[in-house]
Amino acid sequence: MISREMVSVTEAYIDGMDAMMEYMIDQDQDAKTRVSEITWSQINNRYEVFWSRSPHNTMPRLTTAGLSAISDRLPIMADGDHVVPIEVEVNYEPSFNVGIGDQTIKQFIVTRPRFVPRICLTGVPCS
Repeated sequence: MISREMVSVTEAYIDGMDAMMEYMIDQDQDAKTRVSEITWSQINNRYEVFWSRSPHNTMPRLTTAGLSAISDRLPIMADGDHVVPIEVEVNYEPSFNVGIGDQTIKQFIVTRPRFVPRICLTGVPCS
């Protein structure tokens, strides 16, 4: 969805992504979602965060300093390229005792904008 956007996304758009995830899972389980946009800076020799949002602040916003914790999961990028990592966590409690205990299921996906150089967030400078 987000990789095909050609206009700025809004906080409501990101909230809607989270609401869709909540709709698809059991009602007694909550999803935590974080959507960010990052770039590679050749001059600074590091990944940098342009923006990061988590509906209802269920996950902390990703910061440039915090990228070191996930840098091994980010792709090699050319200078100035942008990607959107989307992180989701769901605490899973099995309905029946089948030998699987409670656990947190985590999904980490990095997508690249398809039709524009970067995905902008309304209210955040996009230059």
